[in-house]
Amino acid sequence: MKKTIIIALVAFISFVVVSCEKPEELWEDNATPEVFFPRNGNITQTVWDVASGSYETYIGVYCSGLRPSNQTNSIDVTVVVDNALVDNYNANAQDYDEKLEVLPSNCYTLMSNTATIEPGKVDAKIPIRFDVAAVKAAISDPEKHYVIPLRIENTSMYSISATKEFTEAFMQIVVKEPAFYFFCNK
Repeated sequence: MKKTIIIALVAFISFVVVSCEKPEELWEDNATPEVFFPRNGNITQTVWDVASGSYETYIGVYCSGLRPSNQTNSIDVTVVVDNALVDNYNANAQDYDEKLEVLPSNCYTLMSNTATIEPGKVDAKIPIRFDVAAVKAAISDPEKHYVIPLRIENTSMYSISATKEFTEAFMQIVVKEPAFYFFCNK
């Protein structure tokens, strides 16, 4: 019995000593951090038909290979709307692929084309505001797929992902009427 208590006590003390180590101190940043869109490719974005007339959402940017606790610098990421991406996509699309159409620029506003990843963080958001009436008028044909073609143009630190699919995004826009009223549907 005494031997069992001693073994249990030693196991408990070992567990307490091991569990007190902070994993942040054991893990380091990746040698080659990269900036990319965490939601990339063809992203379907619902624009809710709200009574206020405008709907706001965002596109996120992310820097991989960094631990938030080690991140001490601001990283500025520039995102641009690049209509040539749609032309390139359509030129290389297969017969069964959907053809894309660029959403007219009067339908939305990129609130900024630069996102700042703050110290202690590894991601940031670029707000996009939609004019609901303009979007509804522009995408009246349900057979067409309207997108905002976005591309990461540059960063103030680290490199842009070498994988093209992670640096380009097609935000496909779909307008829906809410089945119930949101608190913001004023």
